[in-house]
Amino acid sequence: MSYYILKCLGYLLYRFRAGEDNLLCNQQFLSEIPRNVEITSDQFADGEQLPLDNTMYGKNLCPSLSIKAPKVEGAKSIALLVEDSDVPLLSPAVHLFAFDIDKHGASFEEGELNKPKEGKYKLGKGTLGVVGFFGPRPPPAHGTHKYTFTAFLLDETGTKELSEVDKPSITELTEVVKKGCLGMGTLLGTYEVK
Repeated sequence: MSYYILKCLGYLLYRFRAGEDNLLCNQQFLSEIPRNVEITSDQFADGEQLPLDNTMYGKNLCPSLSIKAPKVEGAKSIALLVEDSDVPLLSPAVHLFAFDIDKHGASFEEGELNKPKEGKYKLGKGTLGVVGFFGPRPPPAHGTHKYTFTAFLLDETGTKELSEVDKPSITELTEVVKKGCLGMGTLLGTYEVK
């Protein structure tokens, strides 16, 4: 599809967005969960634009990430979710769902989360059933898109439930965090195509 057609679509859909209220991390059932997990990247600071190589317009590499979680009784693993709240759909687009990450955290090099790595993490399904990271590709003229990276600290039951499903999706993750989330943290990246 040509750039100009996409730009026209961007203008037409400018006000239509999934909305931050629909992000999993902003759901009411998580309002009492402590924000005790730290998630950072050495490629962008919280609230800054993602580098071109971390988008579909570039090399489509997941940015480098570092997750640190405190010692919490009952914690068993961490799940990582990346959602776009500005996509012109009814619910945010899932750009990455990784789980079975060590309960104390982990560091990931650029591009590492694009495919599964046995023993370090597993990958679930994102939007349209995509497994692994798929980078931002907001339409031109649709304005700034916000990409929320959320790390959820999960208990043993939730960890086991996710592991029993072949390539779980955000549906299974939502059910797990409703029952067994012990902490969380977020990192915000943005991207815009003019």
